[in-house]
Amino acid sequence: MSATRAEGRVAVERTESLVSTLWHRAREHDITGLSAELAYRFLFALFPFALFLAALAATAAGVLGLGDPTGRIIDGLGDNLPPDLAGPVRAELEHVIGQGRPGLATAGALIALWAATTGTMTVIKAMNRAYDVHEDRSLVRRYLLGLGLTIAGSIGIILAFVTIVGGAVLTEQVVGRLGLQDAWGIISLVRWPLVFGLLVLAATIIYRVGPNLTPSWRSALVGAVVFAVGWLVATAAFAIYVANIADYGATYGALGSVIVLMIWLYLTGLVLLVGAEIVAILVHRAEPERIEARRSEIAARAEAKA
Repeated sequence: MSATRAEGRVAVERTESLVSTLWHRAREHDITGLSAELAYRFLFALFPFALFLAALAATAAGVLGLGDPTGRIIDGLGDNLPPDLAGPVRAELEHVIGQGRPGLATAGALIALWAATTGTMTVIKAMNRAYDVHEDRSLVRRYLLGLGLTIAGSIGIILAFVTIVGGAVLTEQVVGRLGLQDAWGIISLVRWPLVFGLLVLAATIIYRVGPNLTPSWRSALVGAVVFAVGWLVATAAFAIYVANIADYGATYGALGSVIVLMIWLYLTGLVLLVGAEIVAILVHRAEPERIEARRSEIAARAEAKA
């Protein structure tokens, strides 16, 4: 019994130490400020990306012979996000689907890609700060990396988006056409583990590939799981808060929905950077030689260039 109590005490002390270390590192690295920067960049990329997805949905609906999917897409989003988040994009989605211009989808995709890439570069900057390593990769290589991560993340977002709203867009009638009536309940339930898996996979890749130091897959995976769980919990809690407590419309008027969206994007960026800090803490504790070796390489390259 004493051995069990001792092990439990050690586990509690490690948890308290991790939380304390995370708190001090978050203040030192200004992750709240970086989260605000991410929220701004995410917001700038969100609407062009939403227009792009809407145009794709309209094209797919036409090919499959379905009706206007706008309402179903908004309903699917409304089931998982604060209702006020869906409001600002509803009119734009209906406008784009109504016009059906593919050129607008292309322009929206390019604008969203550029804006999202700048956000990815901010995440890379934050991760380098977490490891206390300098960025010595060339500008071209950094932007190619940011572009690649952004494209990969966009694919993941599209897959998650389709998975989340699948229950709203693919009605039981469509499932019946595919001969999957008996599996409808299972399909509706399985989409949530799929979304969680996509979040973990995307975050693991970002934490592993993004910084100018390559952590172990295990450390990156732990941080990614923390991000996925934290993001889902933060989104649910914020939805409850907005629906039952806060009244941003009374304070900000017509801008209330935009403020809600900005806060949610801020929380998303904050949880993403907290996950990056946890990965860095794990590497510092379990693999300090990896960090020292990388710092030595960077210093050696700097001396060679000097």
